[in-house]
Amino acid sequence: MAVLTVIGGLLEVASVLGVLFLPVVTSCAGRLTQSGTPSGSAPPSETITCVSYPYLGHGNPLGYTLLALVALAGVVAIASLRVSPLPGAIVRWAAAVTSLLITCVMAFGLGPYLLPGSFIMLLAVVIGSIPRGA
Repeated sequence: MAVLTVIGGLLEVASVLGVLFLPVVTSCAGRLTQSGTPSGSAPPSETITCVSYPYLGHGNPLGYTLLALVALAGVVAIASLRVSPLPGAIVRWAAAVTSLLITCVMAFGLGPYLLPGSFIMLLAVVIGSIPRGA
């Protein structure tokens, strides 16, 4: 359980840093024009150019806040391993659920980048909640 928590937390932090500093946001501009015969049987002519840039240049304060909360959830989950079992488990549950909720909110944007870490953190707390004798 502790290993999964560390992996999930580090994956969340690495994902947030990757999204912030690596070119993951793509913007395309241009148009498709229909050329050729009047019946439109010729393939369209493409004049589209795409540029990728990091999210840091995007300028969305809400996105920055959500990414910071996900990274914080990962760090808190790792730090909670040093706390006594019951409070630590509650903190890990809160971190995993927070991370998963933010991932769902960002589902159609940056959420897929955050999903593996959220899933691993949730898996760690679920496995940790199973009684040892069962």
